Amino acid sequence: MNLRASLLLLSIAAPGETLVWTPQESGCEASLRGLCAVNERVCWASGADGTILRTVDGVHWERCAIPGDESLDWRDIHAFDAETAVVVSAGQPARICRTKDGGASWARAFEHDDEAAFFDGMAFWDEQRGLAFSDPIDGRVAVVVTEDGGRSWRSVEPGALPVSPEGEAGFAASGSSLRVRGSAEAWIGLGGPHGARVLRTRDGGASWTAARTPVLSETKSTGIYSLAIGPRDRLIAVGGDYTREDLRRANIAVSDDGGASWCATGGAPPCGYRSCVELLAGRPGPTLVAVGPTGSDVSTDGGDSWRRFSELGFHAVSCAPDGTAWAAGAGGRLARLDRSRGRRAAWNGFRGPNGTGVAQGGPFPQALGPQTNVVWERPLAVGRSSPVLTRDLVVLTGVAEERLFTYALDRETGETRWRREAPRPRRTSFHSKNGPAAASATAGEETIVVFFDEFGVLAYDHDGAERWRVPMGPFVNIYGMGASPILHEGAVVIACDQTRGSFVVALAEEDGRELWRQERPRAVSGHCTPALYTRAGADTEVLVAGSFQLDAYDLTTGERRWWVNGLPAEMKSVPVVLNDTVWVHGYSLPLNDHGNQIELAAFARAVGEMDANGDGQLSADEISEPKVADSFRFIDLDGDGGLDAHEWELTRAFFTSANCAMAIRLGGSGDLTASGVRWRAYRSPPQLPSPLVHGGVYYMLSDQGGLLTLIDPDTGERFGRERLAEGIDDYFASPVAADDKVYLLSESGILSVLKCGRELAVLHRAEFGELCHATPALEDGRIWLRTRERLFCFGIR
Repeated sequence: MNLRASLLLLSIAAPGETLVWTPQESGCEASLRGLCAVNERVCWASGADGTILRTVDGVHWERCAIPGDESLDWRDIHAFDAETAVVVSAGQPARICRTKDGGASWARAFEHDDEAAFFDGMAFWDEQRGLAFSDPIDGRVAVVVTEDGGRSWRSVEPGALPVSPEGEAGFAASGSSLRVRGSAEAWIGLGGPHGARVLRTRDGGASWTAARTPVLSETKSTGIYSLAIGPRDRLIAVGGDYTREDLRRANIAVSDDGGASWCATGGAPPCGYRSCVELLAGRPGPTLVAVGPTGSDVSTDGGDSWRRFSELGFHAVSCAPDGTAWAAGAGGRLARLDRSRGRRAAWNGFRGPNGTGVAQGGPFPQALGPQTNVVWERPLAVGRSSPVLTRDLVVLTGVAEERLFTYALDRETGETRWRREAPRPRRTSFHSKNGPAAASATAGEETIVVFFDEFGVLAYDHDGAERWRVPMGPFVNIYGMGASPILHEGAVVIACDQTRGSFVVALAEEDGRELWRQERPRAVSGHCTPALYTRAGADTEVLVAGSFQLDAYDLTTGERRWWVNGLPAEMKSVPVVLNDTVWVHGYSLPLNDHGNQIELAAFARAVGEMDANGDGQLSADEISEPKVADSFRFIDLDGDGGLDAHEWELTRAFFTSANCAMAIRLGGSGDLTASGVRWRAYRSPPQLPSPLVHGGVYYMLSDQGGLLTLIDPDTGERFGRERLAEGIDDYFASPVAADDKVYLLSESGILSVLKCGRELAVLHRAEFGELCHATPALEDGRIWLRTRERLFCFGIR
């Protein structure tokens, strides 16, 4: 039967512990339905548009597509190890292919010669013996078997299968409606208007029997979509009706005699149509997870009762024998199950997961405004920091009665859980768009960390008890400080770029002690929050965009690993890392627009030609280039009236730099300027809003005028450039995305919701009537939006 195609929290582990689905970047937008977890490092996935993916380090995914088969829909995949896998396609051609070299090459193992063939699933008893099944051909389900690890296949005699009632078929929703056990048992779940049946074999597919189940069977879209094998003789069947995703009636059945008979359960059923059910190895219970497009459910009693644990939906779940599990779904969605104390959320720092601005979970509201889809609204102290989430808190900073505060609000109700004051030993002169509470918090499992320009760093536990404090500053930045800290693997990293004395520092999450510090002598201004990149099989790197270059530091040691030159002097946006590429953009002044660059002589030559008073420095009245002389007050970093060698070299870099956006290929060491830059684009890069890369589009939102440029992230070619007709305004907050929607929030409070794509299509517009400088936070179908004096929580109502 043909079928159209953040974090998940499970409170089912040891006391105080939670299981968390950690989202991963697939690098594709295809609907993924085939999934096979091999172990903690190896997993394969497959789906529409000929998509086949593999990870061999448990984090990074690579494409393993079959040339010429880009139109096929690989609905199921079985992997034996990192090198060997078998895929089966749904629809025509009904094809099975095999690789033995990690997807570098594929051999066509089988193609059914009947046009009615439509493969729904595949399973293996061991490394040699397996089977796959198709929708009925000539009135019976068709089964093929292999005895050589998928290299060749043969059809089972049709007479071995029971006659199918009219309209009976399987569902190629996750490849899990076929399950095997031991050396010869197998079960096939079916559906249709005349009964939801399970076929069973106990002799390796040579003969089959059928048993009826109470699962919904009213139309061709109803029936059993997935089976799971529990302990002893228990089997679990889930399904429903994919055209009525929220329908909870008759979507679960269990068998306690190996599939001979089936009954409904007495407890709460799964919360809607479910396309896959999986037993989680090594978990208490037995624990099962069922997923579908509307969310995910868990059972800890073998399938008798279920509860919803997340609104995030998937098509398929697969658990390896060692207990490692992955999930796959629409839009290239992938996630891995990890153990956690359960307090860290996906949107745990500025702009969410690694600063990308792309949310997990959903669905998210398209229409939202002061009176639309409001879950709650609360007054809040003035501040420019963006909302940051834990699993039960929203954390922000603000200024009330000239005092600095950190606020923790309940995610669900908006009630204030706690408020903590920070010292304010000095006053900074801030730019009008900056302020004393500008940096966003970062939150880990144990710790919430905040940074204030006028004090330094403070760390709290989730109940608001102070863990430690590290005074810093005073800082020398004409705008004031604005970069936010990040927290990863026990290290709090803060980039402190300023007019002079710039540095990046890592503090221990446990006690605030300094782990490492690196000076950044070329950085003269900036507010860039760092991003992280973990190399396959290697350590994590901290990426910091700053004046004239992007630097990568080892998270553990602080060693500067590599760098790329070519950025402008003023850098404020967050680099966006997806797979093996980082995108970054920046803007300084109009005189740095492409084509306006000025080449200046090296210091020794410049002094020889222009140092009239012979003091070894260059004063404003000695510099012959008018544009340089006019910028003197910005480039005289120490304010002594003369440029020394260091200041002059930075001046040379400033006047040769260009406002631009660029894509950089990650990996390598040393200076990667020549080898690492994939492309540069020079037209209309913003200074403040950060890049957004989502759905195959790089969104570049200008600071002024509501100008949005849509770019191919792979090539840098422009898809389009257009102004938001009803959103012409200045923009400070960065664009964010969820589902197939992009959210843009202007300074005066105009919210524009766009359809994700290569063309500008506005779905919704709302006005909040207040200044808005904070970037919204999005997770699990909720949106937290901060205006000047209020915090809103939105969700589909």
